[in-house]
Amino acid sequence: GILVTQNFNSKILSPEDLPTYTPLRLGSVSSKLHVPFTGKVTTLRLFLNEMFSGIDEFEEGEGFDNNPVVVFALNESQVTITTGKSRGIATVEWKASPAGDILADSIIALLMHAQSSAASIRLTSQPCYHRRSLPDDDQNDSGDDGEPSKKRPRTLLRIFHDT
Repeated sequence: GILVTQNFNSKILSPEDLPTYTPLRLGSVSSKLHVPFTGKVTTLRLFLNEMFSGIDEFEEGEGFDNNPVVVFALNESQVTITTGKSRGIATVEWKASPAGDILADSIIALLMHAQSSAASIRLTSQPCYHRRSLPDDDQNDSGDDGEPSKKRPRTLLRIFHDT
């Protein structure tokens, strides 16, 4: 209930009865924040499921580059995360309240962590093979016949990079 004092009289009213008995109107504040996010949706899904429970996920058609727009909803849709509408941006929307503000803060931190942590780099990277010759350690060594020894064969260097 809401405690309302008017003309030295106090009443406890439910939010629905507020406009009936007083000239006051009930309003709410919502917030929206665009967070840079270049990671993959699968990585975000993994991180969200590790941190929170009861996450609803659904698609809202096609977004940037014909990729699906994926929406994650937490705490009965009090906080939503939308990815895929524009390139490199995740949108966090929430209803302003103490619980909503705390959830939004933690989700924004999680978004920033999900694209830069070592675990997410391992999850989203693919092996790539580049030819590279190793430095010749025996360059000054010569064989029995006075000729320099053969260089080592070219080897493959396996590196990981984000694709």
